[in-house]
Amino acid sequence: MAEAVVSQISGDFLECTICLEPYKDPKILPCLHTFCKDCLEKFVAKQSEAKDKFPCPTCRIETVLPEGGVAGLKNNFFVLSLRDTVDAHKSLVSKEDDNVPCDVCEEVANHGCVVCEEFLCDDCARVHRRAKRTRSHEVIGVAEFKEQLITKTPSVKSTSLPMCPKHEDEKLKFYCETCQSPICRDCTVLHHKEHKYCLLADVVNDVRAKIKGKLATSRPKIEEYRDAARAVAEEQAELDTRSKKAADDIDAAAEEEIKYYTGLVRREQTELKEKLAAVTAARFKQLSATADSVESTLGCLSSTVDFSQKVVEHGSDFDVMNVYSDVTARLESLLKGPTPDIPDDISYVRFEPRTERKETEIIFGDIFDSSYTFGPAKLTTLGASGRLGPTTLGTHYRGQDHGHLVTLHDGIQHFTVPETGTYKIEAAGAAAGWGMDNPKSARGRGAVLRGTFHLKQGKTLKILVGQEGAQSKWGQSVGGGGGTFVTREDNTPLIIAGGGGGAGFGLQTRNPLCDGTVSTTGNKSYGKTGCSGGSNGQGATEWTGDYMGGGGGGLLTDGGSSKHFGGDSCVRGGEGGKAFVNGGVGGRGECNNADGGFGGGGGSNGGGFGGGGGGGYSGGGRGEGCNPNGGGGGGSFNSGTDMGWDGANDGPGYVVITRQVLTF
Repeated sequence: MAEAVVSQISGDFLECTICLEPYKDPKILPCLHTFCKDCLEKFVAKQSEAKDKFPCPTCRIETVLPEGGVAGLKNNFFVLSLRDTVDAHKSLVSKEDDNVPCDVCEEVANHGCVVCEEFLCDDCARVHRRAKRTRSHEVIGVAEFKEQLITKTPSVKSTSLPMCPKHEDEKLKFYCETCQSPICRDCTVLHHKEHKYCLLADVVNDVRAKIKGKLATSRPKIEEYRDAARAVAEEQAELDTRSKKAADDIDAAAEEEIKYYTGLVRREQTELKEKLAAVTAARFKQLSATADSVESTLGCLSSTVDFSQKVVEHGSDFDVMNVYSDVTARLESLLKGPTPDIPDDISYVRFEPRTERKETEIIFGDIFDSSYTFGPAKLTTLGASGRLGPTTLGTHYRGQDHGHLVTLHDGIQHFTVPETGTYKIEAAGAAAGWGMDNPKSARGRGAVLRGTFHLKQGKTLKILVGQEGAQSKWGQSVGGGGGTFVTREDNTPLIIAGGGGGAGFGLQTRNPLCDGTVSTTGNKSYGKTGCSGGSNGQGATEWTGDYMGGGGGGLLTDGGSSKHFGGDSCVRGGEGGKAFVNGGVGGRGECNNADGGFGGGGGSNGGGFGGGGGGGYSGGGRGEGCNPNGGGGGGSFNSGTDMGWDGANDGPGYVVITRQVLTF
């Protein structure tokens, strides 16, 4: 029924979403959204960007303006026709039987022509029945005619063709296949002469079929998007639930911490007050005893003086002489007594509050935006040793979470951050070399540091894992251990652990100066004088004579070398370790394989003289040509939460990367 079809068409479908009024001169965009011509012109005029295109006010898809601007956009004849049909139907339904006007003369209609579909008054109905052209038409009563009009049409589809906007007397009954646009007869001659066109009625059924085919494939896509919309809504609800729970968990954890720390503070408050009470009581007891002594002595002295004064003034000669010996003895006894010593600070007591606060990055938990699980990932030397770094990943990380995240470039491992979040990184520098006359128990050990960092997904970390100094074939001096470096792709350091310094001639027990240090400055070497380590990311270069070890390499510059290896200092000594930015290769030993470890470890003399310095953020000092001696441990760097230990690693370096777990 027509009523059912019309009822399916909402008012919103026939209203402009800009002005919220019925369409006036509607224009349809390529995205199939329709707006009033005036509304679109005002909208386009407000756009600050290029005027040759504009975004759809509804979906933001860009539309290229044709020649003539908004006026050149396609008219939406469909909504115009639909609106007219709907308005006519609603008007017909709303009319009272006795108020329907005659379609010919405007008098009250009492009849209707079924063929012409016109309301007729009595006079016009008589003429209609007599006229030759219409005498065969069926004319019925107005009520019956109105009911037929309302119920006869099962759709609101318009059968009339709109007029051409360029040629007002011509209907758009042709279709230009070249331009894909309806045109009129005049258009075929004047504007589309060379184009391929046909009667619109001849192709409309094929076009309807094509559109229906597209609709058939589109409906499953609609369901996919509806499923996606439901999934998004479910995720939004889940996010809201999880967020509220996390907020409640934060509050609960905070309350627990408040209770815990409040308890600590209250206990300390009680202890301090008890301590204050004890100090105060002891001082009062001491002062009370002194007061009693003073009061007693004062009473005795006062009474003796008073008695003596009265005897002298009022006693007879006999009385004076009779008590003379007693008075003088008593006065002398009282006068010899010491005056009580009252300490100046006996009443001094005060409370001094602590003004410094040690703040930590995370007190009782952290927030995580992913359930992604990862690690811990341990990066190793990949089985390599000595002064040169690894050449292949091999199968060392196969089957581990980070196996696909690591690549190798010139001995330096490149780690791709898998997920944005907070990570803990532990880095250990390598221990120094060893040999027949230099036991492992005497070599410098690497520093170990831990830090917490916020890393972004897809970013690359460059990781050089320090290697131990080489095992010496003979002789009493060995190379330094390599530092372990973790930097961003542009070599900005995150965390660096210094390597241990190599033992030199006569060093049979470990010296703390040879251990890698958490300080950013490398340790000076152990020996008669000691050579300074590098600072501020520089390699160690100071020297005091000949037969020295090579300096540990730093982040930015190489350690110092002997003249034998192209340096400008000392005769017959080791080569300095290379800086991280220069590849981090360990320095060569002059003899006996006394090389420094990969990671900037300095090479040793190798013949019984100076040990090599450890590599690190700043290089460890060069071992001297004296007995005993040892290279200095490399310096370290930590831009995360500070935590580290000197000389805690007695082996190859390593790096452990751990994604923080979701705990509160």
